[in-house]
Amino acid sequence: MASTPGVKTSLPVVQAVTYAVRPNGDRTIVLAIGSPLTQETTTSNSLARHLGTGAALRTELGRVPFRAKPVAGLDSLNGGRVVLLPLGEAQRLFARGHRVDVIYIIPASGTSVATLKARLARTVGPWNGVLDSTEPPPVAQVASDIFIPLFGLLSLFALGIGAVLVYNTLSLSLEERRRELAIVAAVGGTPRALAAGALAEAALLGVAGGIAGTFGGMLLARPLAHSLSDFTEKVIGARITVHAGPAAFVIGAVLGAVIAVAASWVPVRRATRMDVAAELGNRELRSESAPKLALTRGLVFSS
Repeated sequence: MASTPGVKTSLPVVQAVTYAVRPNGDRTIVLAIGSPLTQETTTSNSLARHLGTGAALRTELGRVPFRAKPVAGLDSLNGGRVVLLPLGEAQRLFARGHRVDVIYIIPASGTSVATLKARLARTVGPWNGVLDSTEPPPVAQVASDIFIPLFGLLSLFALGIGAVLVYNTLSLSLEERRRELAIVAAVGGTPRALAAGALAEAALLGVAGGIAGTFGGMLLARPLAHSLSDFTEKVIGARITVHAGPAAFVIGAVLGAVIAVAASWVPVRRATRMDVAAELGNRELRSESAPKLALTRGLVFSS
């Protein structure tokens, strides 16, 4: 692999998920990484403080004393739940022999990742996988294949509910302002101007709802991510956390505005086609309250 064209650096690594056990029996899942870059066993400051003295690391050889030097830079890796070991020591403790679990690759400058990925796939053979930095481990992919479609359906369901709410809200708002809209139309307001004002109101409502929905989604995602972490931590030793940058709020605001404008198009179109003279003369109101029309509407709504 090191001699494959486009490879700048290759780093063989042993990755194992195990328990660090405190003297009182309390266990913490940790990610044990064996690397040729380290010559001594190290861990994060937070994990060292949590385990205290007398802790042990569960391995294929049984429990071994947990003697690791605390390093501040490891607190940001996997939430501090990590142990770095020399490669040979990790192979011995986790029964790897002369094998490794993962080989990390740094591409040479100017090398396409897609091209290098294809070359490495031919080098390692079909029984090994080649992943780029954006792809999850194969075992974690199982969880994403199950939950992402489910979350997608829930999102579509929530967008549908939001569209119905916007439709009803704007329909009631325009219905209450029919006379005001008729007056504006009577003094020269064009249907296009009336529609633009109503659609702008709907877009503003959608932006506010999209931002509020993003905050709500973050709160809802925390317990879901915690539940998924129970699975991924035991399988690959990594936890899942909620990350929402500025792009999430921008996407939420834009999506909310688009859904709101699309949902409000029908009531806005209906409002711009009203009979201005009848509305100002209150004749349309009397016509809508006639028994025949009321009976028809009752039959429609009841069906």
